[in-house]
Amino acid sequence: MGVLDWRRRRRANAAIDRIADAAGTGDTLLADAIAYGREGEPTAVPGVAQCCDEHFHFRADAEPAFGAGGWSVPRSRIGCVQEGAAPGELVVTFDPPDRFRAVVVTPVLHLDKWRALDPD
Repeated sequence: MGVLDWRRRRRANAAIDRIADAAGTGDTLLADAIAYGREGEPTAVPGVAQCCDEHFHFRADAEPAFGAGGWSVPRSRIGCVQEGAAPGELVVTFDPPDRFRAVVVTPVLHLDKWRALDPD
């Protein structure tokens, strides 16, 4: 049992290291985020935004790890990226709106790459 637990932890740590390396180089963009639903739906869903492989992903904090579930749209569906209300915030909107009309991200790394997601 101990060997299986060790192997499982080792694989999980390797996956975390790969994600951290990709985020550090800017190949994958990761940021804390708050998603806002369509009109008339619950708003302010906290989670994590990820942009990689030409897709924008959002996973709510209440959902399990990035391996399954979440919400994803092609990067081409990003309508615009603009400055948010607070310093360091960016608002990513989608065209046409999908499950969420906007996701507010607060990137710690690669703010310029997040701004470069703007198609205009």
